[in-house]
Amino acid sequence: MDLTGDETSWATASPGEAGAGVTYRVPNKPGVSKGGQTVIISDSHRVRPRAYMHRHKLHDRPVGWGAMGPIECRQMLEAIKPMVDGEPGLTKKLYSQMPHSTWDNHFSGDKIMDYAGEHGFGLTMTCRRDQLPKDVPSTYWHKERTDSSQTCKVARFFNPVVAVKDVISHEEKKAYRRVHVSFQLTSSCNISTVNALPGCKVDVAKRERGVRENKRTWGIEMNAGRALYLGTYSRIDSIDHLIKNCRLKYRSWKYWHSPMLHAMGLAIVIAYDMYLELSEGKLASEWKTLPCDFWTFRDKMSKQMLQYDPLNRQYWGDAEMRVCTVQRVRDRVTPEIQPDEEKTT
Repeated sequence: MDLTGDETSWATASPGEAGAGVTYRVPNKPGVSKGGQTVIISDSHRVRPRAYMHRHKLHDRPVGWGAMGPIECRQMLEAIKPMVDGEPGLTKKLYSQMPHSTWDNHFSGDKIMDYAGEHGFGLTMTCRRDQLPKDVPSTYWHKERTDSSQTCKVARFFNPVVAVKDVISHEEKKAYRRVHVSFQLTSSCNISTVNALPGCKVDVAKRERGVRENKRTWGIEMNAGRALYLGTYSRIDSIDHLIKNCRLKYRSWKYWHSPMLHAMGLAIVIAYDMYLELSEGKLASEWKTLPCDFWTFRDKMSKQMLQYDPLNRQYWGDAEMRVCTVQRVRDRVTPEIQPDEEKTT
């Protein structure tokens, strides 16, 4: 029931279509100075992207919505909603209730928090200083820069500053609770949640390192909001790291080759994560095995892809490949099980 949303970036030096905003300067991304981005929402504890949205300037903006971050988060939630039991649509149902998702401060704001609450979603976000909840005097918020002195570090062990807002249901909008807490770091960081925390108090999380006589244990300060955010926010960053390990690169003036390679790397990463899940033996005991590492999986997959011929028509979509559509009808091989018939059945 936990999801993670964030952007994933691809690099290119080629220009895109004029005015489309497909390629642009991408700041604060290691190894990417110019390129594009795709917003993805995935399961927090598996590599399972559930919805995506390419960033460009041609998206329609809902009336009353300004910044693109909250708009992107809203569109991801709208794409997830048909996957919930009881919601209309033919999309496969994956969730028994509206799931909870975690985002960074680019997507934060009152608009998206209230929208998610009214529709029953749970959200956890770091909150930008210019997107702090309105109608509350600014003196009550933690928004000033601080240093890393011992005084600031000690302050993290005290109860966080908490603000709670309960909204009752009306018409078709559901009731929800917003909880806003200080991150308890040595920076001006806040965490804003809706339908995620009943409250918030300070706690201590246990940390361990080493084994046997070298094992050491200590405690780290952790309030409920911080623990929830740190436990669910990093999935897209991990996906980016794995895509980078795929090493899919070549030079081209055609900018769309870069997002294509990025998507192909994402497909490889998803396939490996599915392979790891099968290797655990929880889905079927006979599949339990000691999994190979990512590099070996990537190499074996590459050989299988090079050896496979779409003319065999063993998978959905093979019949639409160019090598099949130009083939004479009498030369076409009919598989024992037609993919379309199997899908219909």
